Amino acid sequence: MKYSSILITTLLCLGLYAFTCPAEPGKAQPVTRTDDGTSFALLELFTSQGCSSCPPADEQLARFAERTKAGEAIYALSYHVDYWNYLGWEDPFSDARFSARQRNYAEQLRSRVYTPQLVVNGQTEMIGSRKGETETAVRSALESRQPYSLSFTYILEGDAIEINYQLTGDELPQSAYLVAVAVQPDASRSVKRGENRGRELRHVNVVRAFQQQPIEDLQGSIELTPPTGLENYELVLFVQEGEAGEVLAAAKG
Repeated sequence: MKYSSILITTLLCLGLYAFTCPAEPGKAQPVTRTDDGTSFALLELFTSQGCSSCPPADEQLARFAERTKAGEAIYALSYHVDYWNYLGWEDPFSDARFSARQRNYAEQLRSRVYTPQLVVNGQTEMIGSRKGETETAVRSALESRQPYSLSFTYILEGDAIEINYQLTGDELPQSAYLVAVAVQPDASRSVKRGENRGRELRHVNVVRAFQQQPIEDLQGSIELTPPTGLENYELVLFVQEGEAGEVLAAAKG
């Protein structure tokens, strides 16, 4: 993420988000992101390049990501799990932590573990390629209101991102967790082996850095370190009950 980019700075200064504009391009300055409302849909897709059933779900997630750009409070995340890697194609975006997160959701939601699995606001799970079912869940989430709103500022400190968050609303549950992720907005790969061999796959909002921690206060900080060489990324923060419970607030930057 380069503040020296004229296009990004111009768009930010037009007020697409609440923020503090960099005073001098090229210098790390605090930038603010906020969710102005309390209705949102957080989509967490568990997918894999080794799964032949996953590309339709990846494509559907991309359509929701386009709706985010149009101004809807939809936060679409793509987690690549690692348990398909045994078939001979190692998904370069896969991470054992994402497989563990999916298992936590399966236990909480009393579902099986499979791909492509989509979880909406930590409360509803479904096959990620089912358009009607997914749209119904997203619409329901957008019509629901949570008792919190979330904002955050961030600044680059070397290779790490220092994020300071602020929640407004009721007292937090004792089991509340803060989750911070850095996503790669667009990624394509030519798959050489496995169930999708010979296919060129496109992914959106691929989670490349993930950090979570228990929180007790309505304000605090968290540090996130994106992979080396990843310059084009976006941040998503959200608060949920426990490590795999209801999502209470979310914001994107």
